[in-house]
Formats: sequence, structure tokens, C-alpha cells
Amino acid sequence: YTLSGSYLRDNSEDHYDEYGSLAIEAALPYDLQIYSEFARQFGGDNKLLDISDNTAHALYLGANWLYDAVGMSFEYKSYNEFMLGYNDPPPLVKEHQYLLLNRSTHRIIPENESGWQAEFFYTMDKGHVLNVNFSESINDLYGSRYVFQEQFIEANYYLSPTTNIKVFFDHSFETLLSIDKRYTIGSFLQTEFSDIWSMAFDLEYQQFNLNVSDIQKIKNYVAIVTVSRAPDLSFGFVLERSNDKADISQDKEQEYWLGGNLSYQFSQVHLISMFAGKRRGGNACSSGICYEILPFEGIELRITSNL
Repeated sequence: YTLSGSYLRDNSEDHYDEYGSLAIEAALPYDLQIYSEFARQFGGDNKLLDISDNTAHALYLGANWLYDAVGMSFEYKSYNEFMLGYNDPPPLVKEHQYLLLNRSTHRIIPENESGWQAEFFYTMDKGHVLNVNFSESINDLYGSRYVFQEQFIEANYYLSPTTNIKVFFDHSFETLLSIDKRYTIGSFLQTEFSDIWSMAFDLEYQQFNLNVSDIQKIKNYVAIVTVSRAPDLSFGFVLERSNDKADISQDKEQEYWLGGNLSYQFSQVHLISMFAGKRRGGNACSSGICYEILPFEGIELRITSNL
């Protein structure tokens, strides 16, 4: 068992705010692990254990259970008036490696958000894995209620010791963005054809209804080919197609984006990468933090050094 606490004082020009948190972590019998943290703002009308919309607070509850080939997890969140500008509460949504699903990730709004996430996985003989995830987030903002829901299922099957294929299906909707009936399917094939060389193919399709002035049926397509040489070199191509009016010219019915990527890890701390072509903009999420990628066309050279 581990019990911990923290204190935060946020100073501004004319006043300061104080926050405190308490966390508990425990490993229970039958391989059950739990973690919980509760934070609240001091002062004002804030009550000690109140998690209603009347109190500035953040509550997170999480539990994980693993037995033999079966694993399950469940998480719950309740945030209110906790958008401090420098904090990143757990989002409790599935973080996807697939391009279209990552771009569709729900962005949390700690000003008011509650919800949950549940995940199940089963590991079969020869390493085959079945993964199922459900999540829901609810925002009460300015007198309106907005809901995000997602159901995701993925199967990872090994065709041989050096080749595996993943197939997935995803359904979601998000009323805050007027998105309904969003369906995404795809497959990912990876194979190793020597001790150091490997190749991956990624195909994805997505469609959804955008309920704005009129109902628009948006269709997105992605094809990605990547070749890698362990441990330092990778290159590939990304092709996208969409009829989303937010991303295409007014005189076109659809748009294409084609780009090539090359990266080389020339030391343990230095990485050089280059992109050439046309890149589609949009949402991108990593480690629970989402940010906006701007559209780009041309040649981009980037050097990353971890000193």
C-alpha cells in the first residue's frame, strides 16, 4: 500500500489559489491493483469530499486485474473547474496507433467532464491477442450536455513467427463536434524478412455524419507503407484521401495528400528526419496530450537531440 499527498499554490498578480491532493495505490489479492487520486481547491464554498458541479475538483479511480491469459481494467473520472492551463488529467480514452483513430481522439475538457473507460484483452496460443475497449465522456457546458462514446475491437494474429496482422473495428460519436455514426475499419500487416529489415502496410477507412447546417457524409482513406532497418533507419509513404470540406479546396469534391518520410538515428541522442510532399493537418494525440498539426506542403528537415 502507498499513500501520498501534494500541495499546490498558484499565484497570480492579485490573488492566489491553493490545491491539495491525496492518492492511494494498493496491490490486493488475486492480482488486483488499484489506484485512486482526489484533488480539490481549498477555500470558498468547496466541500471536503464533494464531487458535484459545485466544487472545483478532480477525481480519478483505476483498477487492473490480470489472471493467466485474461486482463481487464476499469477507470472513472470526474473533473470540474480543473482546467488550470498546466495540468493534464488522465483522459480515459483509448490512445490509438492508427492514424485515423488517433486523429479522432476525444480531447478532454477538465472544466467539466465525467466518464469511464473499460478494457479487456485475451492472449491466445502463439501470441494471438484480442483487445476490446469501451469509453464514454460527458461534458456539461453552458447549460448543454455533450456525450462522447467509443467502442473498439482489435485482433492481432500471427501468420508466422515473423509476420503478424492486426484488424480493427471502431464505432464512436461526439455530440460536441456534431459527429455521429463514425465507423472506422482497418488492417495492419507487419513482416520481418531478415534479422534487421522489416516492412509494414497500414490500410484504414472511416466514414461519419457531420451534422451541421446539413448532414454531410465524410469519408477518409489512408494507406501507409513503411520499411525499417533495425535499429536506426526507416522510410515510407503516406497517402490520404478525403471529401471533408474543412480540409479541401472549395472547387474540389475530394483531396489527396501524398508524402514521404525518412528518419535516421545516427546516435543514441540524435535523430534526423525528413518529410517531403503534402501532409494533412488535424488532431494528434500522444501520451494523453492532444495538439493540432497544421497542413504542410514542401520539404521539412528536423533534427532532434536529447541532451
